[in-house]
Amino acid sequence: MSSLSTQDDEILILIYENNEHLDSALVLYERQFHKGDTAYISHCLANDNLLFLIEMDTERTPNALEKIIRKNATELCAAYDSKDYQNVKDILGDEDLLGYLAFRNEPGNFLI
Repeated sequence: MSSLSTQDDEILILIYENNEHLDSALVLYERQFHKGDTAYISHCLANDNLLFLIEMDTERTPNALEKIIRKNATELCAAYDSKDYQNVKDILGDEDLLGYLAFRNEPGNFLI
């Protein structure tokens, strides 16, 4: 870690309903948080969900970043899976995709 780092990274969590039309899906959950925060999701999620965890390194707004991810979700996941980090960078710029997760909603709450 750089000695110039603020250690106050902004993390963006986006959860979509996982379907073949992600480009038209609503964001089921969006939260921007800092080190030490806990995200607790207690409202309804879809049966099949797709979560993105992004480290925000620029002044881009969460709304602008969400639109990029929604438009490029399939390509972004494929690039991440194949470790094609240049393609991830081409899509996200200086933002970092820390990971993504497809998960099935279980009864009760989901803690991140």
